[in-house]
Amino acid sequence: MSDTGLKGGPWRYFCIILVLFSIYTLPLGDILCSRDAGFHLYADDTQLYLACDCPNSPGAQRETISCLEACITDIRQWMPLNGLKLNDRKSEFWAFHSKHNTPTSTPTILIGQDDIPASSMARNLGVIFDTSFTLCLQISSIVKAPFLAMSDHMHTSVSRPLCHKDIGPIIDIFMSGLFATALLLGYQTLT
Repeated sequence: MSDTGLKGGPWRYFCIILVLFSIYTLPLGDILCSRDAGFHLYADDTQLYLACDCPNSPGAQRETISCLEACITDIRQWMPLNGLKLNDRKSEFWAFHSKHNTPTSTPTILIGQDDIPASSMARNLGVIFDTSFTLCLQISSIVKAPFLAMSDHMHTSVSRPLCHKDIGPIIDIFMSGLFATALLLGYQTLT
């Protein structure tokens, strides 16, 4: 039997591609580190993180936004030289803060020719964050999902009576919703 390729199937190729992409984008990390920006690089997603020492100070806010815009300009210059492209219109900007220290104005950033306003929420790896990290949007989506699933199940099985195999999933869905609701109420009580 001849060995015609890598053992392990498509997952092996996928892992090699991820390693090669990480090596390919190492210079991008160097560029961002030179600007003192925190960052995460995902498959087709680059996230930059900068902190503003005093979000209610227009000068401090403007300085942080200028640093962010300089990082993005550097990225926009590096990408075409390496066969990549930043999609300005799909870029998002999110400014979060303490709920006790709300900024007086909503910031915007300039990416290419587009002025991007700050979003009120962001989804990162499936978790929904709002601007003051209350997680209310995330918990609400968790609470809503089980009740929608239970409602769908009830509508599809109206014509026949519930049997033992139907009750287990309904109880699981209902208990998940109750648990998530308790988390929401407990979290709101703590904050």
